[in-house]
This record gives sequence, C-alpha cells and structure tokens, in this order.
Amino acid sequence: MPGFTDNKADTTVELTDGQSFALAGLLNAKTSATNTAIPVLGDLPVLGALFRSVSYQRSESELVILVTPRLVSAMNPDQVPSLPGEKWRYPTEAQLYLKHDLGGPQVEPVHSAADTKSTGPAPQFHGSYGFTAVGTGSVSAGATGH
Repeated sequence: MPGFTDNKADTTVELTDGQSFALAGLLNAKTSATNTAIPVLGDLPVLGALFRSVSYQRSESELVILVTPRLVSAMNPDQVPSLPGEKWRYPTEAQLYLKHDLGGPQVEPVHSAADTKSTGPAPQFHGSYGFTAVGTGSVSAGATGH
C-alpha cells in the first residue's frame, strides 16, 4: 500500500525476570534541497550568485524498543479484581429522559430494620460542563457548575 512502510524484525533472546534488552534501528533518512532565486537577477552569469540561495535539510528517524519482562504468578478466581465498569448501574430509558439520570456506580445494599431497600438512591448529575454528583458526597470527573 503506498504511504505505508512495513519493517519487520525477528529475534530470540533469553532473559531472566527484570533484565532488559533493546532493539533499535534507523527507520528513515531524508535529505532535501531548496533553491531560491530573485527572478531575472538570479539568472545573471556572475552577479546572479549574489541573488540565489540553496538550503539543505536533513532528517533522520530512529526507533528504539526497550523490553523488560516481568514474570507473574496465576491468581485464584476470588483474587481477581472487578473490571472497570463491571459494577455500573445503567438507567432505564424513563430515568434517562425524564430524570436526566446518566447512571453511575452501583450503590452497595443497605440492610437495616428501618430501610428495606436493596440499593440507595441513584446519584443525579448536572452542570453546564462536566458533571457533579449531587447528594452522594462524591464528585465525578469534570468541573462543577449549576
């Protein structure tokens, strides 16, 4: 495909935990020249050199890849942390459009004799830019605004 350059490297190394290796090479070397001259005066045989200039530009690109392997051990299923967004509460369409509820983290169940609800109230978001959680005491990303 024109415009794309494909470079490949294949190597085998033996390392212990924490050792590093580097793979480096020159990817691109380019030289360009620009000739500028004042019209008519730059074409004069002897004096024309005073009205001309040539500029050269050279650029090189090099890639360096550093790799440091780390050995890890397996985890039991009960040790695996939850993934981001795994415990997110999605609003219904009615909550989204009528109450402007964008969802949020699931609220842990509250078990007491006076409160039999399994989840607390959903946080409400508002603001001219960014969002601020109202009534939950926590602030989500963004700036506060009313």
